Amino acid sequence: MTRMLQTVTASVLALVACGAAQAQYRCGRPDGSVSFQQTPCAQADKSQKLDIKPASGYAAPEDEAGTTRPRPTVEQRMLSGLEAERRVRELEQQVADTENRIAQHNDAMEREIAALRARKTNAKNNLAGATWEQSLSTEMQAVTQKYQALNNVEVQRLRRQHRELDAARAALPLRTP
Repeated sequence: MTRMLQTVTASVLALVACGAAQAQYRCGRPDGSVSFQQTPCAQADKSQKLDIKPASGYAAPEDEAGTTRPRPTVEQRMLSGLEAERRVRELEQQVADTENRIAQHNDAMEREIAALRARKTNAKNNLAGATWEQSLSTEMQAVTQKYQALNNVEVQRLRRQHRELDAARAALPLRTP
């Protein structure tokens, strides 16, 4: 019995020491002996599939093909965190630039409208003046539409940037103070 216990203990220790990431099977034989192996047990044996994890408690992630990837190093995790922070700062700058362009469009529109209003005050109170005033009103509408179209493009860009920024902030690693 002691010899069998030593064999079983040695087998388990060997599996744990190598950090086996493959399936492991515990096979109980009719004579009472137990063995551990990476392949399924023979049909006559009593089989139990074991879930063996590495001693570190860290199970390496698997990709779509089922291949395990090595655990990232501290340097790789730090670099990944710095890259995520850089991306957040980059997106924040893009958001600020887009908001600035919208404000510039609004300022330019107000200047153009103010210039057209000033010209409107020079219109005479006759048919020619009324025609010119109508023409200036049409031009004011065109200016407003032009800047609304420019701002619509920027607002769509801003919404996309905010979604990306929210996702990038959510991907930031948690920091402890």
